This record gives sequence, structure tokens and C-alpha cells, in this order.
Amino acid sequence: MPDAETMITNLVTGNELLARSARTALQAAEEAGDHALADLMRQRVAVAEKTAWMLRAMAK
Repeated sequence: MPDAETMITNLVTGNELLARSARTALQAAEEAGDHALADLMRQRVAVAEKTAWMLRAMAK
């Protein structure tokens, strides 16, 4: 089992990946004119970025 520092690092990496994926979906939704999906993806990006930021703060 990984130690706490490794688990936090893995969570940061996962949330950063989620934010990048959501940004890609956001761009596609905006290009398609799907305002509801774009709004959802903006929220998802914000949550993932905030979570990654908080986890990075815990890792230091």
C-alpha cells in the first residue's frame, strides 16, 4: 500500500487529468453550441482544479 504522500500525489495527478479532459469537453460543447454541457464542464473544471490545488497544498 502506498504511503500518504504518494496517495495525495496520485490524487493530484488524477484531478489534473480530469480538469484537462473536462476542458477538452468544454471546448467541444462550446463549438457545438451546447450551452448546458458547456456550463456543466466549466463547473467540472473548476471543481477538479480546486481539488488539485487543495491536495497540492496538503502535500507540502
